[in-house]
Amino acid sequence: MQPESQSPFTFIVRLWREKNGSQVVWRGSVDHIQSGERAYFQAASHFMEIVSGILQEIIPGNVETGEDPRSDEPGGL
Repeated sequence: MQPESQSPFTFIVRLWREKNGSQVVWRGSVDHIQSGERAYFQAASHFMEIVSGILQEIIPGNVETGEDPRSDEPGGL
C-alpha cells in the first residue's frame, strides 16, 4: 500500500480528428480522474500546460513540464 503522498495521479487523454473546412485538425481532451476536471486542447504544448496546472494545484511547487525542445514545430499535436 502506498502512502497518501505517493498516490498516483490518473489522467485520461482522448484524441480525435475534426474537419475544419478542407483541413483535418487534431483535437484532444484530458480528464483528471481524482478531481473530475476536464480540459480541451488543440496542441501538445497545451496538453502539458493543463496537466502541469492540475498538478500545481495538488502539489504546490515547481512542476516541470519536460517540454520537448521540438515543441515549437508547427502542426500542434
